[in-house]
Amino acid sequence: GMGAGQGGAQLAFARLTPDPTGKRTVADVNVIAAQWATLLRSGAMSEMVYAVDETTVLISIPDGSLLGEVREFLWLQDVVEAFEWNSQMWLKGESEPRPRTFTERPKKKTKTKTKTKKKSGKRRRARVGGADAGDEL
Repeated sequence: GMGAGQGGAQLAFARLTPDPTGKRTVADVNVIAAQWATLLRSGAMSEMVYAVDETTVLISIPDGSLLGEVREFLWLQDVVEAFEWNSQMWLKGESEPRPRTFTERPKKKTKTKTKTKKKSGKRRRARVGGADAGDEL
């Protein structure tokens, strides 16, 4: 069949650019979602579009073969920043997903752990020194 592995209904997310004023509400996003639903339904690309939060819209796509069309539709919307599907993210205007490396940034914490190990080594030496330990503090 066409689009193997992508057949059947798919759930995708549109990430909206954060509102600089901070005034956007879920109700506001639902208004956007309703507008999109009307447009997507007319193109038989989606039946269900919902606001998830102030920066996320959930889109139920009836068939995986329509993912590209829905993504292209979203790129036409000023408020859209990115498109997510199947744990992949596309930044606006791009046709290839970005590897989700940005979720791995907290790994830097492991480096600080190695530093603390070195400190504990110094403490051990200080203990051996006895009286010298007082001078270091």
